[in-house]
Amino acid sequence: MAPAVFYPADFCEKLAGLGCQVIRFDNRDIGHSTHFPPAKNDDEKPSSSISDMVEDVDGILIYYGIEKAIVVGHSRQ
Repeated sequence: MAPAVFYPADFCEKLAGLGCQVIRFDNRDIGHSTHFPPAKNDDEKPSSSISDMVEDVDGILIYYGIEKAIVVGHSRQ
């Protein structure tokens, strides 16, 4: 529920300086990612689910050839 900039560049650079590979990205419908139209009513499914977001992260890890990761996130809820 927070954009990638929630993790400031200097924080990410410190982690990278410790030898960590840092990938900072926006989830669907947040920050600079693709935005979807809001649901028309409470009965309509949301545009993306937690499972979709997990698949997105998996896709990023596969794209970069990362087999093992520590994933950190933030939610305003």
